[in-house]
Amino acid sequence: VLHRIRKLEESGIINNYFTVIDSSKLGYRSYRLNLLFQNTNDVIIADIINHFVKYDNTWWAVSTKGIYDFSTAIWVKNIEEFQQFWKQTLRKYHFYIREQTFSLYLELFTLRHSYLLIDKYLKSDRTKYEIAGGSTYVNIDDIDQKILQLIANNSRIPTIEISNKLNISTPTVRKRIRNLTNLGVILGFRINIDYSKMGYKLFKIDMYLNDYKMRDKILDYIIKNPHIIFISNTLGYADLEFDLIVEEERQIHQIMDHINSKFQGLIKYYDFIHEYKVHKLDYMPFK
Repeated sequence: VLHRIRKLEESGIINNYFTVIDSSKLGYRSYRLNLLFQNTNDVIIADIINHFVKYDNTWWAVSTKGIYDFSTAIWVKNIEEFQQFWKQTLRKYHFYIREQTFSLYLELFTLRHSYLLIDKYLKSDRTKYEIAGGSTYVNIDDIDQKILQLIANNSRIPTIEISNKLNISTPTVRKRIRNLTNLGVILGFRINIDYSKMGYKLFKIDMYLNDYKMRDKILDYIIKNPHIIFISNTLGYADLEFDLIVEEERQIHQIMDHINSKFQGLIKYYDFIHEYKVHKLDYMPFK
């Protein structure tokens, strides 16, 4: 098994091992921003992307194809902090931005990757195992903060290494990680996989409904689909948002045809994008 894992790492299928941290419990709110560019070239686009990636509070940044070109998510303490960063962004790049949309992340549900299983439609395999977006504030000290920063992008870091870096005992490290997990600050430990090297593509669907009262029933239905890996609950954007992994774009339309058939007349329309290159994923970006 270790040999196979090492092979996956060497081939770039496994990028790293990271920790899912609910920064909302540390007093942060996550704002998502979608951009459609204009008047650009490859150099300008790279500069814009780098602007967001270098910003300490950016935890997610991805290039997309479809109704917009770039999507990012940013942790901030308050709306004024976000507004200040956005004004700085516009001063530099306003000429290159054709359209922009904002939304507030309320929850992010992560689902098991059941599309890799043989018996794909077992409901038990779709059980939610991480939920990000809780609002209960948890007060942590500097040591906890440093532990989170160390394990955020390397969840396999040995406790002895954390102990040496922070000058505390290994039992103390284990106790603090266990406590942060019990408090819901640490939600889980995951593998960052490059799906493209396995022949898969990551898409996001934004669905708009004719009857919002049916949202929960539609959600209960789509959550069973083994290709869906994330479901977002946001304020200020689509009625239903979910990410899914498929091998070909035509599968997107097949999946949506099934949903439309099941809930005839309830879906107003949908858009989708291909999230083809992740530039940053860091659940604890603050330095």
